Amino acid sequence: MGRRPQSLAACINGFVKYLESNPGYYSPRTVVHYRDGCNTIFRLLVLYDDEVLPYTVTKQHVDWLIAEMQRRHYAIKTRKIYLNILRQICKYYNNNVFDKVKYRFPSDMRPHVDWLTEDQARRLLEMPKDIRQELVVHLELCLGLRRVEVVRLRVQDIRDGYLNVLGKGAAGGKPRSVPFHRDTKDLLDRFLQYRDALIEQFRLDHPRMQQIIVPDSLLIWKSRNSLNSYAEKGTGIDKMLMQLGKELGVKFTSHTLRRTFGRLLYRADPNSFHVISKIYGHENGEVTYRYLGLDMDDMTGAMASFPL
Repeated sequence: MGRRPQSLAACINGFVKYLESNPGYYSPRTVVHYRDGCNTIFRLLVLYDDEVLPYTVTKQHVDWLIAEMQRRHYAIKTRKIYLNILRQICKYYNNNVFDKVKYRFPSDMRPHVDWLTEDQARRLLEMPKDIRQELVVHLELCLGLRRVEVVRLRVQDIRDGYLNVLGKGAAGGKPRSVPFHRDTKDLLDRFLQYRDALIEQFRLDHPRMQQIIVPDSLLIWKSRNSLNSYAEKGTGIDKMLMQLGKELGVKFTSHTLRRTFGRLLYRADPNSFHVISKIYGHENGEVTYRYLGLDMDDMTGAMASFPL
């Protein structure tokens, strides 16, 4: 590197040009991420030192930046990202300040995810839906199934009081059993009637078709010339939930419904944590904790029940 840039803007531009000159390592999106991050970081740092440049950053600058991001309530993940960006631009200008100091952050138990409130969940269950929408919402919101698990369900997976579910994992997925919700049996009975009628109507519409292939999937749909399973990537289900979200006035996904199931069940019965984890098919309780999104309300409730 030749003569160092003498202004902050020139330093950031030089760093960005370096990133752009290595497209094999840095995509255009990544370059924008670094550029915007540098601008944000140094907008903060100039509040502490209006002459700061990447090659003059010291431990004191970094200490102040960490404290300021905490004061502004930046998420821990965001703080880590910004410090990494600062490390990279400092390193580019031969400033090894980060080699001399290490920073540890507390574990951030707040997942960057969303849930429906209890009121929103009730409104979603009660709003008018066709039978396919009703089944998908029920399986994800009331039984905690993943989207891919809904798609993989077969008619023969319906048992007396429970479903055989094929989850994620090696060798085609890890099986588990999930007990019925109080409304599951009635809904499945109605859906199987709809499914039978769908198949019969297809046969009537195609009397000359020599062989009609009926997928063993529970959830199927009818195109012009065939009966089809839903793709595991979930495009059809995504569109289904997107439409319901517009009608409800709340954007949500299959995973929103799955997380909401566990969160509401836990709040109804805090002793149900291990049961929820088993229903989810989680092998690690830490994953379940992140799904539940335990927050200040949960901690306040626990403190209120402290016996001393």
